[in-house]
Amino acid sequence: MPAVNAQMKQFFKKEWINVTMYAVITLLLFCSMFWEPLVYVTFIAMVLFCAFRPVQQTFYLIFFSYPFLNILNISINNEYISLYSAFCLISLFILGIKYLIDVFQKRKTFNLYLFILSMACLLYSFLPFFSFKILTMLLMVRIIAGLYLCYEYREKICFKNLILIASIGLIISCLFSFVAFETPRMLSLLTQYADYGYIKFQGIFENPNSLSTFSIIILSFLLVNYFKEHQWYDLLLFFIIYTFTYMSISRNFIVCIAIMLIIYFIFEIIYYKKKSVTRFAIIATIIIVLSGVMITSTKLYLIRFNILPESSIVQQEKINAAVVFPSIPAEPNMPDSISDSSTDIDDPGREGLWQRYWADYVSSWKVILFGRGMSYQLGQLGTHQGYLNILWQCGIVGTLLFLTLIMRYFNDLFRKKTDLYLLIALIPFLVINFVESLLFNYWTLLFFIPMILLNNKVGFDEKT
Repeated sequence: MPAVNAQMKQFFKKEWINVTMYAVITLLLFCSMFWEPLVYVTFIAMVLFCAFRPVQQTFYLIFFSYPFLNILNISINNEYISLYSAFCLISLFILGIKYLIDVFQKRKTFNLYLFILSMACLLYSFLPFFSFKILTMLLMVRIIAGLYLCYEYREKICFKNLILIASIGLIISCLFSFVAFETPRMLSLLTQYADYGYIKFQGIFENPNSLSTFSIIILSFLLVNYFKEHQWYDLLLFFIIYTFTYMSISRNFIVCIAIMLIIYFIFEIIYYKKKSVTRFAIIATIIIVLSGVMITSTKLYLIRFNILPESSIVQQEKINAAVVFPSIPAEPNMPDSISDSSTDIDDPGREGLWQRYWADYVSSWKVILFGRGMSYQLGQLGTHQGYLNILWQCGIVGTLLFLTLIMRYFNDLFRKKTDLYLLIALIPFLVINFVESLLFNYWTLLFFIPMILLNNKVGFDEKT
């Protein structure tokens, strides 16, 4: 205990500015759920923090604040504008200025090849083959610039710190959600979702699937961190996030969790042999206990996977119970928009969407080669399939161009057998892209930045 206390004192002595700023930003985010003008104050505080702190803090804050994305939405002329997107764009612009100053002062060498390749991808995404949307173009600027600047400053960014800060932000945002649906402002921004009369937990994300997708990314990297260092706090954060996301009733979440845990246990056995048995037993026991405690959520999963019949759960005729720990009553605060049927959405399901987009893709040789463009969409729903989506948007030419850029960032990946543990994070991401579109949108930035750091061994020693 004395050693731990000494480490804590040393940490707060060294990081008091960062800790104070994160505390202030968290408080502002909480208050912003009640009063929209405070969103502007929060936005300014975040930009100033990135402007006057070291470059790594920009990436840390981008990850920390992402789960609060919907709090940072503002309404102008009945249109919602994301100040989180504006914050990312401005903070990366500031970081780009710092990078140019470092290049001119010869503190860094300009990476001409990577810059040209990045600009080629950016310019290709700008081509309005069938439509042009400025918001889509600004998104591509953030993605391409964010990956480039992360790669150039990779020696200053600590993977472990990035994931710990992202995990804390995600947990805090989930706690905020227990208050969010009691505030008129957040009710105007968010819609709750239900299955069989039970509300699915979504944190303060737009929907439960968004929570589960972000959680899959963060949990996989927490597991990588735990595999390398076996620190208790990584496992603690893992199961706190797991508990919240389990109540989202997302089948994708369960499938990806199962995959990452299987891969993790395989590498534990290979690398650590007998010690892995104890860790396996601890993790398996905690998962079983949590599944039993959250029995309502567990039954809903079994029904959604067609393992149990629908009769095994008492269905609510009226939505009057949330998916929480059983025996704890919870009255939902449903927004008016949940029962608004004035807008009909043509939703043929995932398989129907895949057939629709594939038929459009093969309808013309021009589309096959060059795609429909990054801004185009058929109807109101996207492809819900990452690989089909990038092929449909960019065609064969664009897909190969973007693949070349990604391979440049990961040209050293798996050259050593000791790097294979990265599959703990990579495989779940590749799997979820079969049912969600995570390629070359904001999810790409959130996944590939930690992967760039892992690929360059940032934040880890080489004990293994």
